[in-house]
Amino acid sequence: MCLITLALLGCVVALVLVALFYLFRAPKSPDASFFNDILIGHRGCRYIKTKSIPENSLSAVRYSIEHGSDGVELDCQLTKDGEIVVFHDTLAMQRVCYGIDKMEGKNSIGIGQLTLEEVKKYYRYIDDESGKEQIPTLEEYINFVFSLDPKQVIMIEVKQYSRLALMAKKLDELYKKYPSLYRQSTVASFNPILLYVMRKLNPKVVTNLLFKRGLLGDWMKHSRPTESKGPGLKRVYSGDFPTVLCELSEGSNKNLKDKIIYSSLEALTKILDKMWYYANITVIPAFIGSAVLGFDASLATVDYLKSLQKRGYVTNVWVVNTPELKKTLLDNVKLALTTDFLFPKEEH
Repeated sequence: MCLITLALLGCVVALVLVALFYLFRAPKSPDASFFNDILIGHRGCRYIKTKSIPENSLSAVRYSIEHGSDGVELDCQLTKDGEIVVFHDTLAMQRVCYGIDKMEGKNSIGIGQLTLEEVKKYYRYIDDESGKEQIPTLEEYINFVFSLDPKQVIMIEVKQYSRLALMAKKLDELYKKYPSLYRQSTVASFNPILLYVMRKLNPKVVTNLLFKRGLLGDWMKHSRPTESKGPGLKRVYSGDFPTVLCELSEGSNKNLKDKIIYSSLEALTKILDKMWYYANITVIPAFIGSAVLGFDASLATVDYLKSLQKRGYVTNVWVVNTPELKKTLLDNVKLALTTDFLFPKEEH
């Protein structure tokens, strides 16, 4: 009797979950075929041997387009006063920029802690020899791309993990102001919640769900405490994602309790990573209405791409920087291939 009751309860729960899935899922995606069979410049371009070009800058856009790209990829996030600017790193700016005047020495703060006026006035690119190029807003970036080539495709990767409704609202305003974006751009993110909010707000926008194997494990590895409070379990923050990390420093190497906690977290992370990975190629894109799946080059085999394409997805591989892999993929499948420097008119 108990088993029958449990079975019936399981059926009811399953039916409720299925009903909720269909009740709350985002609308079906518009056609995303424009995002197929194209070569995209990653952050415009990076690692160019012949010259120093800041990533995500207008100079990078120009280089990418002049060297034969079909599209450009950018990273964006909100300033303190709610404006979208094109910039990758969320926690600090010193890898790419330096502060001038009153912001000198304050490069460890992030874009979200600055107003647009402060970003424009006080920060310059390290790789810009002129020292004059400013961090662009997303609207400035879009206008610049289309001024050089009105047919370019733009991949807008959102690095925002808070203020999602505001980010979606700002993007929605840009799409309505520049309707050509509907057929020439995707909104991409590792955060499915942002993509869900975006598609519920504006169902005409094509979205690109990004994923990779071991994503949670990477967050654990790259998260570090900002200050030392002795050995043991520490709560640290990677962007807006709280992560519990047990740091096995010299003081905790001999601490059996810490080792057990760390090993348990590591094992749990591996399990969650596998679950998250499979969810990203099955239920999540179906629920949030993403037509494009974007993943890193370590997953990029011809068979893997074909398997996703058979299920109706457009595929995007990042970042392909070896001529051999680029040739293998382009010779066998149609995809959106993202590269730092392997442009048709570039020799490397």
